[in-house]
Amino acid sequence: MMLPGPIYAHLQEKLEAITGQPTAIHSVVRVSGGDISEAFRIQAGTAYFFLKLQDAGNSGMFEQGGLHLGRADVV
Repeated sequence: MMLPGPIYAHLQEKLEAITGQPTAIHSVVRVSGGDISEAFRIQAGTAYFFLKLQDAGNSGMFEQGGLHLGRADVV
């Protein structure tokens, strides 16, 4: 599964900020467990991350964390 271009580019930028080094995203796998949001397991380098996406209309439904995305970053 590939993420839409703008989301992919933004995610890669955030992961590089977290790791402090160039970080290639190797895989994006959809995982189950939510009714409203889409959830993904991201492999970047030797690390794994969890990504939760939801429509902008539902942006207040969960607390921001992990990548510390701001409200303007919600897609």
